[in-house]
Amino acid sequence: MLLSHWGATLDNFDPRIVEGLAAARPVFAVNYRGVGASGGAAPHTVARWPTT
Repeated sequence: MLLSHWGATLDNFDPRIVEGLAAARPVFAVNYRGVGASGGAAPHTVARWPTT
C-alpha cells in the first residue's frame, strides 16, 4: 500500500516506481479523504482523522 504525504495526490507517485512494484505484486495507492479524486472533506488536523 502506498500512502502519500499530507495533502498529496496519486500524481505525487512516480509511475516508474509504481509500475516496477506492480510487476511482481498487487499495489494499492490511495488518495486521502477529500484530496485528489476522492470524495468527502479532508480533516484539517491529524486529531480529526477518522480512526476506523
